Amino acid sequence: MEIEAIFNQVFATLAKFIGHRTCFLCHQSSHELVCKCCLFESVLPLFPVPGHNLLDYPKVAENIVTPAFESLIVLGEYEGVLKGLINQLKFSRQTLAAEVLVALFSHYLGARLSIKQQIPDAVVPIPLSNIRHINRQFNQSRLLSQALAKSFGIVSYDLLERTRYTKQQSRLNKEDRQHNIQNAFAIKGLYDFESIAIVDDVITTGATVNEACLVIQEAYPDAHVNVWCMAATMR
Repeated sequence: MEIEAIFNQVFATLAKFIGHRTCFLCHQSSHELVCKCCLFESVLPLFPVPGHNLLDYPKVAENIVTPAFESLIVLGEYEGVLKGLINQLKFSRQTLAAEVLVALFSHYLGARLSIKQQIPDAVVPIPLSNIRHINRQFNQSRLLSQALAKSFGIVSYDLLERTRYTKQQSRLNKEDRQHNIQNAFAIKGLYDFESIAIVDDVITTGATVNEACLVIQEAYPDAHVNVWCMAATMR
């Protein structure tokens, strides 16, 4: 029994050691990726009503092209902590930042989305072009989509694929963004769902997610299509 107890203690110690990490935000000792202090005390650039459909929020809606989606759910403005996390994810290859963003998304928006029955059957990432995917070595939208699926107990479908290379949207104005992304997506596979949320990191004019919505609606005319993003650029 003593040997068994010693082994159990050793295994418990190893398990604790292996599972130990620091908080991604404050770098203090934590068994969670985001410690409870940061989860409850981080000052995020949230919108007035977290989880509210931002198509009804003029400061965001006035920048969006005529939407082909039913609702736009965004964690907060593209500044402060959220901007830092997204930039770490996209430009510094800090892939754990995707899980941090989703932890914050779920914490601040999850309850309201559940109460209002706005949890979709599935989430769908915006695909990258092959060239950009090779350069970055991952698709940040896909990481976010997979983390959201796990957090909300749904599935992530790679429903879309890029059909051509496009210029970076961030370097273009509102009109050029629409032209640049036109016919850039196609349906990659067939899946069964009644409602989905297209996932991306940042929304500015909505030209990219809108084009994705149009392609999906053509293939699935009866589906409810919404958009979930981590941040929105205010102009």
